[in-house]
Amino acid sequence: MKKPKGIVLYQGKSLIDKKMIVVIATGFQKNYNKKTGDMIQIWILKADNPPIIAKRLGLDYSICGDCKQRHFGSCYVNLCHGPSRVYYAYQNSSYEKYDESMLEFFKGRDIRIGSYGDPSAVPIHIWDTICSVANSYTGYTHNWKKCNPDLKKYCMASVELKKEYKQAKKLGWRTFRAKLEEDSKFENEIICPATTVELSCNKCNLCNGMTSKTKKDVVITAHGADFKIQRFIKGIKKIKNKKKYKINYQNRYEELRKACKI
Repeated sequence: MKKPKGIVLYQGKSLIDKKMIVVIATGFQKNYNKKTGDMIQIWILKADNPPIIAKRLGLDYSICGDCKQRHFGSCYVNLCHGPSRVYYAYQNSSYEKYDESMLEFFKGRDIRIGSYGDPSAVPIHIWDTICSVANSYTGYTHNWKKCNPDLKKYCMASVELKKEYKQAKKLGWRTFRAKLEEDSKFENEIICPATTVELSCNKCNLCNGMTSKTKKDVVITAHGADFKIQRFIKGIKKIKNKKKYKINYQNRYEELRKACKI
């Protein structure tokens, strides 16, 4: 069977806010990402809005929820690259709709659950199906307080604060924490190998939820573009000083809605 450019795994309502989303797997024909290695990439996108527009209007809540990186504007994902290319290819009907025969393409592969978007927005049976035949997978969710607890099998709880870390551990999650440079790692944490020995995600496999052989948690110092690091630092310090950091997306939406014809 010819390898597809991409596979549409799900089109339906987000489990976060019931708005329409689409879940697309790519990387079957050719894929290279220095940090992750050769992994199938899963993109969780708004079904009816380009990623950049969705971000600007705050409509990305459907796929990102209350992720702090979303509020800070510090998310490492460049929407002009992968998310936009995948979205427009989807709009041009470049991808095939999933059927059972396509599970063959996931067998023995390493899967990145949520190259963009939070896996908690997607029905758990999607992850159950493709992960059941995968060699390995990585995943992260900021929605760990509210989502289906079965997601613990596949994802790490994304946290930034010590209080969140303790809460997630009480709920039975392994965690992935982004920290400030001056912050220390916690006793049960391992520094992300991508930053110490440049080990790619598909070779490391630490961030695979509760299916991991290790019970250690993972921590990484905020990284990426300098301006995004500065946004992250500013946001975390505001929280620590008990100041508001959330953006009023509803007001922004009302201001831009007519101009964007949404």
